[in-house]
Amino acid sequence: MAQDYTEWIEKEIKSSEGLEKIVERIKVTKEQRCLIVSHDDPDGIVSALILKRLLDKLGAEVDYFFPPSYILTKEQLASTVKKKYELLFILDKGTTSYYDEHTMIIKDIVVIDHHFPDLPEGPPKKCLLYNPNSNPQAEEYIMCSTSLLTHMIATTLGLKEDYDDFLCFIGLKGDFAIDPATGEVSKFAQSFYETYEKNFKNLLTPLKSRPTMFDITQREKTSLLSRITELIHGTCGGGFQYFYNDRAKSLKGVDQVDLVFTSLSKYGRRNPKMSNLKRLDHFSGEIPYRWVIQQLYKYYLRDWESASHLLDSTISIGKMGRVAIQLFIGENVPLLPMVGSVKLHDLTKESSEKHVLLVMINKEPDGGTHFSLRATSDRIHCGKICHTLASRLVRKYGFPDLITGGGHSRAAECNTRTAPVPTPTAILAFFRFYEQLKDLSLRADKNGLKKREREIAIDLGLDYLKS
Repeated sequence: MAQDYTEWIEKEIKSSEGLEKIVERIKVTKEQRCLIVSHDDPDGIVSALILKRLLDKLGAEVDYFFPPSYILTKEQLASTVKKKYELLFILDKGTTSYYDEHTMIIKDIVVIDHHFPDLPEGPPKKCLLYNPNSNPQAEEYIMCSTSLLTHMIATTLGLKEDYDDFLCFIGLKGDFAIDPATGEVSKFAQSFYETYEKNFKNLLTPLKSRPTMFDITQREKTSLLSRITELIHGTCGGGFQYFYNDRAKSLKGVDQVDLVFTSLSKYGRRNPKMSNLKRLDHFSGEIPYRWVIQQLYKYYLRDWESASHLLDSTISIGKMGRVAIQLFIGENVPLLPMVGSVKLHDLTKESSEKHVLLVMINKEPDGGTHFSLRATSDRIHCGKICHTLASRLVRKYGFPDLITGGGHSRAAECNTRTAPVPTPTAILAFFRFYEQLKDLSLRADKNGLKKREREIAIDLGLDYLKS
């Protein structure tokens, strides 16, 4: 049995100077103006909501926004700040030394995140930081979610409610840190899960139903939690800006991210009994703006079916470090990262390969190029590859506010958006990088690498060379 949740948090506070300082800083936010900037995916949205509910109870004045890029740029922050803020929270948007520059706009900054810091720069020094993965050289990635980190703070301050538990479950599921259908729970989330699972049996019990985008390792069963999280993911754009507000006149002008945040916020004010939910339509029929959300979700389901068929054209392009590399290139393919995660399971099953990396390259409707990487293991680090690719493109073309990249070891993105980078040029940059990785991998397998070469290879993403 896992350690009691509150005791576990106390232990984590003692071992994390950053978390302790953040808790103390939040305590004195009464009547202060606070700005929350968060990732526009399910974990980012519920993390922002947990924190906003906490700050509201403390008497702070809270604003929020969800910029489209993964890393918050100075340009985005400067264009948003129209009044004086005493405190800025950056949630679930990477851990990068670049955020130190933001202190010139808002002096006090709190970064709460769970992604590995950017290399070689490392984490910010001028910001208060809490990140269980703050050591970029750590051997193992700690699976968690920013929702859990904000929930820990709310629990420590004694201002957590049952609805915050529900939101935390959504974030954990949205970032694949838990899977009720298979019983998998990351070690870092275990105390929370075992403490609150009895209150949410209705959400966590495996059930036979249509598998969701979160049912990756198997497709025979799912859970109500996965179904609700998929509804939120599909409706908000999932952090990938797959929006449907141009599909019907009634949806014109709808900000899907703010819609989901506002709907969940208003729903929580009703003090809903989450244990009463039995089916997805119980939830989607009760939440505010239900008609709009239901309509958006229908478009998401249609796009999912279409993209699933297109990914059948995936091809093999070789191996690195016993990792089979699969490639898909498409144009205007919707929901590509999420559908690709399910396709990855199929590819693994069909090929009998233990380690598979799926590279998906999509020319977006706005002309940008979206690279999505999904892997079944940590042998090749997807986040490092996407970060490096984005850095190289920025170095050549500029536009750091548009060209961004990064993510987890098994899931990451690089996106050029509307920057003037032709898709063929972006693809060429990727394959030049791929050839560099392949060369390092072949030489490591054949004769081994010198110490500095090995360090470079690991920094670029060949994490299997760590062992």
